Amino acid sequence: MEYTVKRLADIARVTVRTLHHYDKIGLLKPDHVNESNYRIYTENEVERLQHILFFRELDFSLEEIMNVLDSPRFDKVSALESHRTLLEEKKARLDILIKTIDKTLEESRGGTKMNVEQKFEGLSKETLEAYKKEAKQRWGKEIVERSEANIKKSNLTEEDLQKELEGIFKVFSDLMYKEGKTSDKDQFKKNLDKAVKSLKDYMNQFYACSDEMLLGLSDMYVNDQRFNRNISRFGQGLPDFINKAVRTYVNKHKTGNGY
Repeated sequence: MEYTVKRLADIARVTVRTLHHYDKIGLLKPDHVNESNYRIYTENEVERLQHILFFRELDFSLEEIMNVLDSPRFDKVSALESHRTLLEEKKARLDILIKTIDKTLEESRGGTKMNVEQKFEGLSKETLEAYKKEAKQRWGKEIVERSEANIKKSNLTEEDLQKELEGIFKVFSDLMYKEGKTSDKDQFKKNLDKAVKSLKDYMNQFYACSDEMLLGLSDMYVNDQRFNRNISRFGQGLPDFINKAVRTYVNKHKTGNGY
């Protein structure tokens, strides 16, 4: 059976925009585009979308989901068993919450008084979060193993990779200090574009790094204090400079208009 993007979005209760985004980053591509230029999905894509949404329930990032689903060792049955366990945990917690609300309503209407412990039954997410953590450790192993396999193929050591990344940051740092001070602005923009491409190529050694993933990474450089602090060693304000450069690069590719 075949589905248009609108039909699949309605069935899966997601937005058309979400499916367009999944298509753009390579997470869920349609089977084909018909003569009317409509994206067409088949049962294979429906099954993949189901797994994507289940993994989203486990708080996996889109990047992590892509790496897990594309792994040759991905086991559908085992994944579904994990998803079912999660939903059972959620259901049990919701049942307890409903009973807690019912008891609270009864007490409010002059019925049986609750003790302190009963007032908070079902409100703790510890069991559910513990399961999510366990599931992420289990499936996240696929991502780690895949990255390690790619590194082994490249014959690079961790020291080599670290030096390569630091070299990229130093290039960005040099460009940051030259910004506004060079007369050849076109060449400056080309060099900045080249630096962003170098960062993307570096990340491609570990996973298929789309423009959207690269943008997410550069956002993390700014917002995650660990990354921010480490990159700022190469120049104060460098995380923001890289983030701005990546955004320009991504927008350029979206529009095809250049800087």
